[in-house]
Amino acid sequence: MIRKGKDCYRRKMEHQLQQNNICGVWKGLKTISGFKEPKSQPVGDQGWANDLNLFFNRFDQASAPPPAQSPLLQPPSCSVTPVHCSSFHTYPQFTPTGHFHFTLCPVHLPPSTPPCSSLLLTTHQVRNALKKNRARKAAGPDGISSRLLKSCADQLCGIFGYTFNLSLKLGRVPQLWKTSCIVPVPKTPHPKELNSYRPVALTSHLMKTLERLVLAHLRPLVSSFMDPLQFAYQPDIGVDDAVIYLLHTSLTHLEKQPGSTVRIMFFDFSSAFNTIQPRLLGTSCS
Repeated sequence: MIRKGKDCYRRKMEHQLQQNNICGVWKGLKTISGFKEPKSQPVGDQGWANDLNLFFNRFDQASAPPPAQSPLLQPPSCSVTPVHCSSFHTYPQFTPTGHFHFTLCPVHLPPSTPPCSSLLLTTHQVRNALKKNRARKAAGPDGISSRLLKSCADQLCGIFGYTFNLSLKLGRVPQLWKTSCIVPVPKTPHPKELNSYRPVALTSHLMKTLERLVLAHLRPLVSSFMDPLQFAYQPDIGVDDAVIYLLHTSLTHLEKQPGSTVRIMFFDFSSAFNTIQPRLLGTSCS
């Protein structure tokens, strides 16, 4: 009976392959191999959330004193009125939904010359940027869906074009656009420490759209000063290109000089971008 059951199951999978039912074939393979989907990690208690907040915010906490009240449970009391030439400290806030809202509080810097941006975005540019939003991306703290921005780009390009140009002219960004919802995503099936979680920030799609428009304006200005061997943060270039270049250079050297060797040294800068302090960048720019 066992042999007959296995033969019947084999014929069933062969029929699914003949019918091009790939989904059914994968389900059958998972059943045969005993594969089980990893269970979603349960949301911890408030202490676990506070520990994650401290861990994700550890580099800012070293340079900025905490507010009088607990920064983990309540947002710092600060004015939401945008100010000129200011940097922002990040203070996390735990919410019952399991997400982490990081409120950016302005830190006033010495006044400088009034902002005056020569960049003027057209309605056509804003329309194309809105249509490039991915419909299935999660919404940010403002709750505006990317599907809405993409589907209604023709109707919304005018008002958002005016908003973007006003923001660039005044040098101010709405407070809600500078707020992120941090979601901890496990790096391993069974995380055991805080470093086993990767913080994924959900930001406003409108802010992302404005950033893409400004980047398209800045990239041609700085492209001539960039290192030709920089593979990160470049369009249509990724890790695969860096690996291919490294292998090509090493193999070319070994072919031209038989019997020679190649030594490669790797540097791992752990959390390198997390150590960047916006306060210091703002001071340098001013």
